[in-house]
Amino acid sequence: MNQDGKRLIGDFTALEKTGTYHVWIPVLGRSCSFEIGNNIYADVLRATLKAFYYQRSSIPIEEKYGGKWSRKAGHPDTSLLMHSSTGKSGKYSSPGGWYDAGDYGKYIVNGGISVNTLMLLWEVCPDLIDDNTLLIPETGNEESDLLDEIKFELDWFKTMQDSDGGTFFKIGPMAFPDFIMPEKDTAQRYVIGKSTASTLNLAAVMAQAGRVFKFYDYAYAEDCIERAKRAWKWAEDNPSVPHPYVGGGTGLYNDGGWSDEKLWAATELWVTTGDAIYGDYCLPLFGTNTYPFSTWGDVNNQHLFPIMFKKDKYATDFDSKVKEFLNYIKNVKMHQFSDDFNVLEWADFWGSNGCQLNTIISLLACYNWTSDTTYINGASRAIDYIFGRNEYSKCFVTGFGYNPPRFPHHRISGADGVDDPVPGFVVGGPNNGHEDDSEVEYPAGIHYLDEQKSFASNEVAINWNAPLVFVLGYLENLHADIAVRSKKNLKNSIPEILSLTPVRKGIYHGVIINGIPSTVNTLKVKLFSLNGRCVSSQYLNNVKKNTMILFDTRELAGQVYLLSVDGEGISLRRRLMLF
Repeated sequence: MNQDGKRLIGDFTALEKTGTYHVWIPVLGRSCSFEIGNNIYADVLRATLKAFYYQRSSIPIEEKYGGKWSRKAGHPDTSLLMHSSTGKSGKYSSPGGWYDAGDYGKYIVNGGISVNTLMLLWEVCPDLIDDNTLLIPETGNEESDLLDEIKFELDWFKTMQDSDGGTFFKIGPMAFPDFIMPEKDTAQRYVIGKSTASTLNLAAVMAQAGRVFKFYDYAYAEDCIERAKRAWKWAEDNPSVPHPYVGGGTGLYNDGGWSDEKLWAATELWVTTGDAIYGDYCLPLFGTNTYPFSTWGDVNNQHLFPIMFKKDKYATDFDSKVKEFLNYIKNVKMHQFSDDFNVLEWADFWGSNGCQLNTIISLLACYNWTSDTTYINGASRAIDYIFGRNEYSKCFVTGFGYNPPRFPHHRISGADGVDDPVPGFVVGGPNNGHEDDSEVEYPAGIHYLDEQKSFASNEVAINWNAPLVFVLGYLENLHADIAVRSKKNLKNSIPEILSLTPVRKGIYHGVIINGIPSTVNTLKVKLFSLNGRCVSSQYLNNVKKNTMILFDTRELAGQVYLLSVDGEGISLRRRLMLF
C-alpha cells in the first residue's frame, strides 16, 4: 500500500528464474519474502495432509513419524458407554478416527465432508500423493499415503454403523476437557445418538470409497458399498431423525434439514453402482439448490463434484444440468475475487476460512468442466487470502508463511510443551460473531485473534483442512512439473515420460513399458477388470529400460482392463485392451 492508501499489486508472470524474492520500495521499505517456482504448494500440501495424521485418536504418534510433536496414545474408545440417546445400554467399542477439531470429540457429520473431500482429491489426482510422501506408519505399503490416511477414518466410520444400518452421531464426554494431552483425558466417553444426517453421511462416503478402493482392496470396497446401501435403506425408513440434543462436552452439529445429504448420498451411490433406485432420486434433482460452497451442515454442492470433476465421462448427459451453477458462480460470485483481498463478502463468520476454501473447490469444479481460465485465475487469487493477502497480513496456516498462528485453539498444540504448534492446520479465521467474547477481548473492528482461548476465530478443524488439501493438491497437480514427493529428492528416479507399446506374441498380449530408469529393479504388475477384480498379478525382477509385460489371453476375456504398475519411484495406471 502506498502513502496515499492505494494498494499496489505486482505481476511477476514474466519472471522465469525460480527462487525466493522480496520487493523493496523506497520510503515503503522491504516486503516479506515470497517464493516463485514450479512447486510452491508442495511443502504446505504435504503438511496440511499430514495434519490429519496428528489428529489420529487411539494410537501413539511415534517420534519417527511425528518428530517433536510425538505423543502417547489416548482415548482408546474400546469401552464407551451407550448414551441414552441411542436407545441402548452397555459398552461399545469404536476406536480410531480423527479428532474433529481443537477438542477430542469424533463426529460423523463433520468427518463425512472431510473424508469425502480427500477422496475426491484422489479421484481427480490419483498419482499426486505417492507411498513416500507423508512418512506415516503405513508408508512403504505400496499404496498412496493419501489413501492410507483416508482409510484410517473410514475404518472408524464402519464402527459407527449399527447392525440395522443406521449410524451413530458422535463420540465424546459429557464435559469438555481442559487443555491436556489425549492420554491425560480419562473422563468417561459415550457413543451418542443416531440421526438421518449421520446415516446419509456414511452412505455417501462409503459409496465413494467403493469406487476409490476397488483397485486396491476389492473386498474392502465391496463391504463399503454394502454398508452404503444399508445406510440408504435405514434413512429411507427413518427420513426425519434429528441430531441428538446432547451437548456438554461435544458440539451439537444441529442441522435443520437432510435433503442435501440425501441428494449427495444418492448421487454417490448412483455413480458407484449405476442402480436405478438411486438414479431415479438424484438425476431429476441434479444441479438444484446449489450454493457457492458446502459446509458440514449444507453439503448440497457435494453432489455436483463426482460429475463435474469427471467431464470426460459425463459431459454429454450433464452439460445442460450444470449451466445454472456455472453461470451463478461466474456472473454472481466471481467479482468477490477481484477486490484487494479476494475474500467472500460474507466471510466474517465462524469458519470463514473453510467457506473460502470450499468456494475455491466450486471454482475448480467450474474450471474442470469448462476450461475457462476465469475460474482458475479466481481460485489462484482466492487461495492467496489464506496465505497472507488479507486485512490481517497473516498466513492462517500454522507453521507456514508470514506471521502464521502461534496459539491455535487446539488442545494438543496447547498442551504438548512444544513452542511451535502442530504444523499444517488452517484456523477458522475472522468471525464477527465473537461467540468467545466471554473468554477473549476483541479490539474494535477486529474479528480474529491469535489466542488459544479464541475458539470462534482460531480453532482448527478437519472440515477446514480437507478443502485446503484439495485446493493445494489440485493447483499443484495443475501447475507443478512433477508430482508431490517426499523430502528425499526422487526427481532423478522418476521418468519424465513413460511410454507404452502394445505387443502381441501368439496367445500372449500385453505392453512394453519404455523408459524405465536404471534405479528401478523390480515391478509389481496387476491387471484389474473394470468391476475392480484383480485378474492377474506378476512380480518382475531385474527389469530393463524397456520391459515387456505379457498376459495369457486364454485365461482372460477380450475387453478393456486397468493396468497397474508400481516400482521404485513409479506408479502407473493405464487402460489396456486385450483381444
